[in-house]
Amino acid sequence: MSQTPHWIKRMRNRVAGTYKTRPRGSASLLTLRGRAAATFRLSICLAILTAPIAQADCLKEGQEVTFTGSISRETFPGRPNYSSIDDGDEPETVWILTIASPNCVVAKSMEDGQTYEVAKSTTRFQLVFPDANEYGRHKSLVENQARIRGQIRVGYTGHHHTKAMIEVQEIHAADEK
Repeated sequence: MSQTPHWIKRMRNRVAGTYKTRPRGSASLLTLRGRAAATFRLSICLAILTAPIAQADCLKEGQEVTFTGSISRETFPGRPNYSSIDDGDEPETVWILTIASPNCVVAKSMEDGQTYEVAKSTTRFQLVFPDANEYGRHKSLVENQARIRGQIRVGYTGHHHTKAMIEVQEIHAADEK
C-alpha cells in the first residue's frame, strides 16, 4: 500500500483551511483563517452570555412599576399624517413622566414571540389613563413631582409619542403617602 506524499496532504489541508504553518518569527500555530474563526466564535459566545444579563435588568412590557418624576404636558402632531401641526395635522397633547434614572425596556414581538429591545436608555414615559376624566382630576400634578404606579406598555401607534408608556393605575403628588 502506497503512502500519500506529504505535499499532497499539505495541498488537501490548504484547500480545507486546516493547514497550519508557523509564520516566521511567531510561535503561533493558528493560521489567519483560524484566528478569525476563533475570534468570531468567542464574540458569539460573549454575546449569548451577556444578552440575558443585559435584558434581565430591563423593564418588561406588562411589568408593574412605581416611579417618581416630573410630569409635563407636551403637544405632538396627530392625524392625519403625524408629522407637522404647521402642515395641518391635529395637535395631540399628552402627559410625559420624566424620571431621573434611565431604563432599558424590552418586549416580546407579536409576530414571533422573540424578545426585542424597545429602548436602550429612556427616562421619558407617556402616561395613559384608563379614563380620560383622570387628566382633569390630576391636572394640579402637571409641572410637579408625582409618584405613579402602573404597567409598562410599548408604543406602537401614531398616538404613542414615547417608546414606552405607563398605563396609570395610581397617581399622587410625590410628597403624599
